[in-house]
Amino acid sequence: MKIKIMSDQNSQSNKARVMNLLGAALVGLPLSIMAVDTEAVSSNDRTFLKEAYDDGLAEVQLAELAKTKATNAEVKKLAEHMEVEHRKANAELKMLAGSKKVELPSTPASAAMSRQKQLERKEGADFDKAFVDLAISEHKTTIKEFEKVAKDTKDADVKAFAERTLPSLRAHLSRSEATQKSVGR
Repeated sequence: MKIKIMSDQNSQSNKARVMNLLGAALVGLPLSIMAVDTEAVSSNDRTFLKEAYDDGLAEVQLAELAKTKATNAEVKKLAEHMEVEHRKANAELKMLAGSKKVELPSTPASAAMSRQKQLERKEGADFDKAFVDLAISEHKTTIKEFEKVAKDTKDADVKAFAERTLPSLRAHLSRSEATQKSVGR
């Protein structure tokens, strides 16, 4: 890990870095993700960070919806677990992107919003099944992306984030598949 010592001309930048470190400490995130060289990331890594955050925002919104609309207790538990985990990953990702000077979206992309609107129209057991099916397909896609980044990226911090997040994503997929059995295929 590289830590640069800055001259006086970069004191504003140093102040921002210190504030980011303090913010990370306050929310309990690993400080190692903030103590990084802020050289520009590749366009592929920039795209990954933005898309991963976008997907995370969408997952939180879908989980919130499922917590209120699901009728199956296992689906509600799955939604609660996913909401907590994705909020945590989003917070870490936001800090990492900030250190890399990557601006993240504030709301999910239109494709995610469209999937949510389709899900909102469902009720009862149909909602439960559709939510779990969507969680499975979304996590399969996300896992492939994270595996690709973990394997191919040259940025050590982006790679570490992807590698750290993969076990949680795999656990979500496994839990979603187990829940699918309780709602039927």
